[in-house]
Amino acid sequence: MEESVPLPALLQDLIDNAALRPSSPAVAASDGELSYEEFHAEVRRVARWLVANGVEPGQRVGFTAHKTAASVIAMFAVMRAGGFPAGISGAELTERAVLQADKFGARISIPVEATGLHPKDEDHYVVAFADGSEIAARAVVLATGARYRRLQVPGIERLEGTSVHYSANVYEAQQCRTDPVAVVGGGNSAGQAVLFLAGYAPKVHLLVRGPSLEANMSRYLVEQVERHPRVEVMLHTEVTEVIGQEVLEELDVVDNRTGGHRRLAVRGLFVFTGADPHTEWFAGIIALDSRGFVLTGPEAQEACAYPEVWDGRGRSCMTLETSLPGVFAVGDVRSGSVKRVASAAGEGAMAIHFVHRHLGHSAAPGTTGTSVAAGGSDASPRTRHKESAWLA
Repeated sequence: MEESVPLPALLQDLIDNAALRPSSPAVAASDGELSYEEFHAEVRRVARWLVANGVEPGQRVGFTAHKTAASVIAMFAVMRAGGFPAGISGAELTERAVLQADKFGARISIPVEATGLHPKDEDHYVVAFADGSEIAARAVVLATGARYRRLQVPGIERLEGTSVHYSANVYEAQQCRTDPVAVVGGGNSAGQAVLFLAGYAPKVHLLVRGPSLEANMSRYLVEQVERHPRVEVMLHTEVTEVIGQEVLEELDVVDNRTGGHRRLAVRGLFVFTGADPHTEWFAGIIALDSRGFVLTGPEAQEACAYPEVWDGRGRSCMTLETSLPGVFAVGDVRSGSVKRVASAAGEGAMAIHFVHRHLGHSAAPGTTGTSVAAGGSDASPRTRHKESAWLA
C-alpha cells in the first residue's frame, strides 16, 4: 500500500465515525483484543488497500485479512446505507426490523412454513401452512428468498458443516491456516471467497466446470484471482467424490473434456454454485421464469396461465405484481431483482405502496370500491379508502 494514496471522503468518514472512541473498550478480534488506537490503525491500513486496488464503496472484496479487517470490510460494504456510518450486521438489522414491524402492529408468527397459495374468491387468497392452518387475505407479498445450491456428490453429506461449507467467514477461514482448500464455482461469490480464503490458506484451488472465468465473474475479480500467487484456477473441472471420515482428506475431480480423474489433498471445500428460489410451494399457480424465480410486471401478465383473472380489473399488472392480481413478489425470489439487502428492503416498501393501490380497486367490507378507467397503469392516479382492510 502506498501511504501517499489519499482516502476518499467516505473512507475517512468510516474512520472518523466508527462506533469507537478513545474511551471505548477494547474490540474483540479474531486474534485477540484491539485498543481504539489499533482499531483506528487497522481501518486506515485496510482503507488504503481498498483505494490502492480501485475498490468502490459497496463492492465486496476478498483480501489478506487479519485482526478486524473482516469487520472493516463489513462496514465498508454497508456504509452507504443511511443511518449506519459504522456498519451493522445482518442479524442486528433484522432484529431492528422485527421490532419496528411489531411497533406498527404487524403480527409475526415464527416458525411457520407456507405450503400453498390459491384464490378463495375474486378478492381473497388463501395461504396454507404446514400445521394445517390457513390465512385468507386480500393481498399477499412473497418475500421467500432463495437457498444456496448444495453439491450433490458421494461422501459430501457427512462432512457438511465441518469440512464442507456453503459460505466463507473468518471462523471457517481460520481453520485453514495450514492446509489447502478448494472452492467450487465460477461466479462473483466464488471469486470473492477465493481471495478471502487465500489470505489464510497456503493454497486455494478454484474448481470451475466451464471454459473460462470471464463468463460469470466480474473482470476485476478475474484479474485478482488469476494473479494471486496462492490460487490455482482449474477450468473444465468438477468434483465427483468427497473423501474423508471425520474430516475432508481428498477430493476426486474430473476433467469434463477428457474424463481424466485426479485427487486433490484439501482440508476444506467451499461451494458457491448459485441459489434456487423458494417457489416450489406455489409453482403452477404463479408465473415463473426459466430458473424458477417469480415474474412480475408486464412479463408476469403476459405469462399468466389464467389471463381471465385480469379481465375487468381496469388496470394492468403493476411493477412488483405477479401474474395473480394482488399477489406481489420482492427480494431475491423475484426474477431480475438485485440480490442485495438494500434493494430487497426498497422493493418491500414499494410493494406495500402497490398493495394499497390494489386494495383501492376493490371494495373492502363496508366500503365502496374505486372506479378506474380501463387501461390504467402504475402511473395512473389511484384512490384508496383508508378503512380498506388487508385481511378478511
